[in-house]
Amino acid sequence: MARLIFGHVVNHRSPKGTRFILKAIDSLRSQGHDFGFLFGECVPHKTAMEMYTHIDVLLEQFVLGWYGLQAVECMAMGKIVIAHINSHYTDCVPQELLRDLPIISANATELESVLRHILTLSDDVILRLGESGKEFVHKWHDAETIAKQLVKDYVKEN
Repeated sequence: MARLIFGHVVNHRSPKGTRFILKAIDSLRSQGHDFGFLFGECVPHKTAMEMYTHIDVLLEQFVLGWYGLQAVECMAMGKIVIAHINSHYTDCVPQELLRDLPIISANATELESVLRHILTLSDDVILRLGESGKEFVHKWHDAETIAKQLVKDYVKEN
């Protein structure tokens, strides 16, 4: 892998914590770190999906405290996702999901050091993290898998 490319695509900067991302990116660049950065704002979904094909790591959100469809789309494509996962929300999801969750959690103050660490990872680790995202999406977000589980749960209750 030549160099890592981080990506951030938003419609609204505040809830995604774009200011924290841009600050971390600028700081790392000023320290001489070599990486790419793709930034998209208010782009159509088709354009965002095209951008995802060119990134290695999605910088999803650092304010809301959970992940969304953008993270799921990128994990399905084998991309690493970094987002703030607020522990206050973890009681609302199955513990197995949390054990499987491959998203690298970072809050706004940790973001720069987490990105610096990501830049040190080997190609093998990068690929493994991406593959774990694909597996997670298949297990927890695949429509067919979810529908089968719903039917199973419904039959069990009746």
